[in-house]
Amino acid sequence: MVNPSSFIASIQKRIGIAWAPGLGLGLGLALTLAAGISAAPLEPGNQAWNVNRNPNGSNPAAYFGEWPGHAYHPSADDWRKQSVYQFITDRFADGNPDNNDGKYGGYDLGTVGTRHGGDFKGITERLDYIKSMGYTAIWVSPVFQNRSNSYHGYGQIDFTVLDDRFGTVAEMREMVDAAHARGIYVFADIIVNHMSDLYYFEGRKGAAAPFKMHTDEYKLLPWNANETYRDFRVDNTKSAAGTYPPVYAYSGWPAYDNSGLTGSFWNSDFHHNGDLADYGNAWENHLGKIYGTLDDLRTDHPRVQDKIIAMTKSLISTVDIDGIRMDTPMQVPLDFFQAWAPAVRAHAASLGKSDFLIFGEYYCPRERAATMTGRGKTPDMYNRNAFIDNSRFTLHGGINYPMYWWFGDAIRNQADGHLGEAKALLDSDKGMFDFFNPARNEFRYSQVNFYNNHDQWRMSTAADGFKKTDLGSAIIAFWPGIPAFYYGDEQGFKTNGTALDGWGREDMMTSLAWKAYPTVNGRNPCETDNFDMANPHYQWVQKLMNVRRQYPALQTSDELAERWKQANNGNGIYAYSRIWGLPKDWTLVAWNTWKDPLSAGGGLGTFYTGWSAGDVIVNVLNPAEKYTLGTNGTLASLSLAGYETKVFARQDNLKRLDPVVTMVTPAHDQRLTAAQADWIARVRFSEDMDVATVKDAFRYDDQPVDPSRLTWDPATRQIEMALSGIPDGIHTLRILEIARTITGRALYGSFRSRFRKGGDDNVIANPAFTADANLISVTDAATGSVILTHRATGARKLRVKNEGGAWSAWSAYQPQTAWTLASGSGTKKVTVQYWADNSAAYFVNGQIGFAKAYAQVYFRGTPNAWAAGPMTLVADNLWKTTVTTLGSATERFKFDIKADWTLNFGDDNLDFIADQGGADIRLPTGRTVAITFNDKTRAYTVTVQ
Repeated sequence: MVNPSSFIASIQKRIGIAWAPGLGLGLGLALTLAAGISAAPLEPGNQAWNVNRNPNGSNPAAYFGEWPGHAYHPSADDWRKQSVYQFITDRFADGNPDNNDGKYGGYDLGTVGTRHGGDFKGITERLDYIKSMGYTAIWVSPVFQNRSNSYHGYGQIDFTVLDDRFGTVAEMREMVDAAHARGIYVFADIIVNHMSDLYYFEGRKGAAAPFKMHTDEYKLLPWNANETYRDFRVDNTKSAAGTYPPVYAYSGWPAYDNSGLTGSFWNSDFHHNGDLADYGNAWENHLGKIYGTLDDLRTDHPRVQDKIIAMTKSLISTVDIDGIRMDTPMQVPLDFFQAWAPAVRAHAASLGKSDFLIFGEYYCPRERAATMTGRGKTPDMYNRNAFIDNSRFTLHGGINYPMYWWFGDAIRNQADGHLGEAKALLDSDKGMFDFFNPARNEFRYSQVNFYNNHDQWRMSTAADGFKKTDLGSAIIAFWPGIPAFYYGDEQGFKTNGTALDGWGREDMMTSLAWKAYPTVNGRNPCETDNFDMANPHYQWVQKLMNVRRQYPALQTSDELAERWKQANNGNGIYAYSRIWGLPKDWTLVAWNTWKDPLSAGGGLGTFYTGWSAGDVIVNVLNPAEKYTLGTNGTLASLSLAGYETKVFARQDNLKRLDPVVTMVTPAHDQRLTAAQADWIARVRFSEDMDVATVKDAFRYDDQPVDPSRLTWDPATRQIEMALSGIPDGIHTLRILEIARTITGRALYGSFRSRFRKGGDDNVIANPAFTADANLISVTDAATGSVILTHRATGARKLRVKNEGGAWSAWSAYQPQTAWTLASGSGTKKVTVQYWADNSAAYFVNGQIGFAKAYAQVYFRGTPNAWAAGPMTLVADNLWKTTVTTLGSATERFKFDIKADWTLNFGDDNLDFIADQGGADIRLPTGRTVAITFNDKTRAYTVTVQ
């Protein structure tokens, strides 16, 4: 969806990005109608998923949550120290295939815009991957129940019931607890502006509804009379005195309802004003139905505010989240946040969360964003101690789109670098936004910086995309504020197209949907497992986070001093100091945003570092690079390769980075064939390790290994183990965090890699093996009973379906499965789906076609008035049917081949061998009788049921 306002249009034209107000509906918007919405009030049918624990559903404003006996996780002392990893839950890891279909379905691994099975349990099982990269917080996509295939979660039908395809309350708690145990905070993505699409505007069914205010506002009618929101109600009684509170325009100034008109559907929990088409119109932006497809909540009404406050408190109490990312806040009236945010923060504080973080999606001009940060500011209040509301604090900060747009110009497009603009934005933000943190009693720059997210094109799709991505990672890691990284960038994801339309929301787990969409470099990496901790992009981000972790100046300092920028602010080298503590504690960061090598200092000008003459500075990303500073702390010359980043510290403040694993063999997700039964497993470290602790930390298939089997090579800093007779399946190599260097420093997070072993006919080892001619073996042709022989060693679960039929329940993997083919004639097809290591993207198809002498056989007689009665081919040459004979008269039949009696078979001598043109076959009267006929031997059977 493209925002048509002049502001948005100008941004899109300038850098060529798609608009995305956090919704990301795109391909996922095809919602189907289901009979009845059973959610919200606590009931036996939703108890496992409901964060509301109040059994009285008559007053949603009285809902509450609880986690008996639980010790709530405290807030961070300073959110600027944290780094955020954002992902789409459905696309991350499938920890429990049993919940993939859920109540509303939409599960289809072969299509980009449908459900793919990621869930809370999958997140839990991949938290070590996140921690080891260095992230200290996760931003989880919306968690509440959606319909159909809205995998992204931005079209919810409820505010208290978790989407059953993501998991239960118990599974979300397990995920949150596991994150907290690793020092990872959990932020939930919340939407309050809108819900799903259960209603249309009267008279505009299937058509656009022009925006109305007071006069001619619409009644809301249900698409399906059986579908309603149980906690939020529609009331089509218009209130003659209904008015609207002020809202804030993109200019940052309030818009008042000065029309002189009155009348609204004030008693309805939804706005009845029509579609949102003009984002530049403040009233339409706040009251209109976004996309024309998402029911807009009346968040300006205290009744609705009270409900959402209670429901948000319930979520915090029941699952212990640490913060909220607020979707589409620019479409929500400010008085909602003035009521909701203080109440939510106070409730979180009562649980021991003294600084519950709330940040918003600031896809709007900075003037509008400033009205909903802290106590809020209008343009006349900038750079002054003046606020919209002196006592009520709203959001801490928000997604820094102006910085993102700068990325688009300077880095993605290599045009109009404006290297001074980043610092100018930072300084301007400090005057425009109220960043005072009342919980910590100080101003803290709390904007959330990013260069990719779930709505935009990936930076990697540009020319030199991976270099630009790595540069983007470095910039947000070391710039003031809170860095937010988007999943998949660390694995080289590069699908063309906007994330808003689903293309840039790839699967981390082994996938099918992206096989048909190769990148410009060829194979799409999303085809295979992408939890590769040896990937060079992963290790680059890991190193950036490692550096950030060691230097407080790179975390909490809001003070930045420019040291160098390219002439005329063009693309090139930009250097700055992060000021924190004493000069010894400062850091100097330098980027080159240009594609070619450049130099600073020397004959190009004086490069003042802010340090003193004689100080020695070291590049912490490459300690071999060091310089002694000249007069007044000048740097004689500094060269940077295209897109390179360097970070300098004074030598007397140089910190040792935490040790990491740098290489593994077999390579992550490598397939070993049947001929490669022997292998040497190797894990290499960044520095010399204490051998005993490494051996103690080594795991093969999650089991400890006898130390005598492990060999340490000091020359390469590798631990090695001979693997012989490797069985088929998926195997893992792990190094736990207890591994330490010779100086006693531990790994920050554990290491895990996997490899696959198996021949071409093992679908787990070779996912391309999708057709198995030997899958089906007939055991009883008459009943259609077969045995399915699986070649999927390594799978943990499977399910089966006949062509056109429903899936069986998931069951534990066994080498063989008893199965019954579908009834009917002709070729029978069976599909088996396997689940292994957080992915169910393994499918095998088999079919069985029976030999026959005739195209069709009919069993015809007096019960069907000698009309055609087709038989079913159930095995080679074997036809079967069942008839119920009459209770009187003699029942007589024949086998008719062409349904025209030109070729038929009876039985002349009652030997159960049919004779061409023979006598009628007599059957017992008044009984149900099963008949089989072999069209090759002409033998037949008659069995009374």
